[in-house]
Amino acid sequence: AEPSAEPSLKPTPKPLAPEETAEPSPSPTRKPTADPTARPTPAPTRCEDRTEPPAPALIGARITDDLGRVRLEFDARSDLGVAGVRGLEAGSTFHCADAFTGFQEETCRFVNARTVDATLSSTSVLRVDDAISVRRDALAAEGFCGPLNPAGQNLLLMEPDDAQALRISTGGSREVGQCRNLVLPAQAAAGGGGRALTWAWETNARSRAFKDFVEAFDGSRLEVPEALVKTVEGTTVTISVAGTNWLGDTATASASVAVEDAPIPEVFVQGDSSVIGSRDQPFVLVSEASKTVCGETLAADQLSLTYTWTVAGTAGGASKTYDNQFAASSKTRFYLPSYEADPGFEGTARVCVEDVNGLTACSGVVQVSIPQSLLVAVIDGGDRTIGGGFASTVDVVADGGASYDPDYETDQQPVLSYAWAVRPAGGGAEVATSTAERPTFTLVPGTYAAQLVVRDATDSSRPASLPTFVVLDVIAADVPDVSLVCEAVAPAATKPFVCEGIVDDGGAGASYEFELAEGELIGGATLQERALTDVGPSPVVAGAPVFLKVTADSLAPGGSYAFALVSQGGRAEVRAVANVAPTGGSVLSTPPGGAGW
Repeated sequence: AEPSAEPSLKPTPKPLAPEETAEPSPSPTRKPTADPTARPTPAPTRCEDRTEPPAPALIGARITDDLGRVRLEFDARSDLGVAGVRGLEAGSTFHCADAFTGFQEETCRFVNARTVDATLSSTSVLRVDDAISVRRDALAAEGFCGPLNPAGQNLLLMEPDDAQALRISTGGSREVGQCRNLVLPAQAAAGGGGRALTWAWETNARSRAFKDFVEAFDGSRLEVPEALVKTVEGTTVTISVAGTNWLGDTATASASVAVEDAPIPEVFVQGDSSVIGSRDQPFVLVSEASKTVCGETLAADQLSLTYTWTVAGTAGGASKTYDNQFAASSKTRFYLPSYEADPGFEGTARVCVEDVNGLTACSGVVQVSIPQSLLVAVIDGGDRTIGGGFASTVDVVADGGASYDPDYETDQQPVLSYAWAVRPAGGGAEVATSTAERPTFTLVPGTYAAQLVVRDATDSSRPASLPTFVVLDVIAADVPDVSLVCEAVAPAATKPFVCEGIVDDGGAGASYEFELAEGELIGGATLQERALTDVGPSPVVAGAPVFLKVTADSLAPGGSYAFALVSQGGRAEVRAVANVAPTGGSVLSTPPGGAGW
């Protein structure tokens, strides 16, 4: 079939979340427009040299070892992978099918200018040896100065280099009493790649009806009806399950289930059977005990329960167990304050209750994960205009010192390494690089995109940060040097929004003012009407910072804004997103009830 022509790559919307999705650093996207009659001509690029390199060709397509992505490699840098005329904003995603054949609903992202990661969904149907190619006119060379690509040759999707081993979990042994269904959830603890597995169940139960039901079941969450559970009362049965992933790898797990011939208490952990936390946020699990058994309401003394939590697993290759010392005395919740959990923790959680009569019940097992966060690269100052006083070159200072690791508090931050690259804003080859935290770039007048990526200098296994960009507009005029830092996410509606800027006019007696460059304040108010500080024009005081503070109720929740600090030709601009308050909802629990012994 002929590939469709001229696809439109449109970044997919990013949902807002109150915590981890918002970038804690400015993400300026302003694209300054240069006036050719008023500004010097930028440094020549390959495009202006008319070398016209060919469009990149796809040279590799391989499933990643975690089975969750497909990595695509090109033989040259693509125009879509760098800031420029057609380049996508750092971290932006797009629909893979817009640029490549062989994909359907998958989402793609440029890891760098010559590498794309396609994230596979639970409904993905890609298999090893499926054909993948670049659609006609989807890509061009970096700088968009060469031709768009013709339809690419098909490459066959290759299997992983070292596929992650499949591991299956059922939550371990448990008990079930009278008047209860037996619920046993199975899931891939690793090696599933996010796709559904095929399942096969077995049991050693002597009841033919019980055995036939279990072995005919083909889903991931086995639930045996109460009537069949009754046929094995007073015995202990073993139930085994085999799961097979989409690469054909199979793993097994089993659980021993004691079936009591009397009612027993019941307890479960609210929420899903798999919980992912973040080290910079408190980690909380909530349990709930049943107030009825076999349709009868339990007496008050039977509801006086003692709770015991077990949270255990591994972090950094070492065993790790957490007690519940930070929780309230009732222990119905498991609670870890921020930064108490180890980054990279993988394990399980379970709660058991004991009533006044000595009857004990335990919940099903919940899979717990506290993954390491991505490092965050921050370039202080935002988009800037820098005046060169009509000099042939200008020294521009960039500052990445505010970059950080979200997994650690301020006084425990790891040592970071820095990788800077500066290119013409329209694309082209690098004109400057640096590994310093606060480098100085010597640039000819023009408009540039400065990129920063940071890494953990003490741990080479940590992934690098996503790249962050700012626009540096270097002009041949004597203008103030302006920088601006704002909160990347506006705080809750009870707190004002704050920006801090610096204007260095060399003692020339310049003035400054703040502007709302993008977005609309609530009620259509002006920035001057909603600001708690002077927005200007005001005189520059040498060495003194300037502040913009906007009232708490000015920004629409979820709204996108850009604020600018300007001073007689000098300009700095940063973007912010207004936070959205969390909303009420409901939780599903798996299993809906626990088992006891």
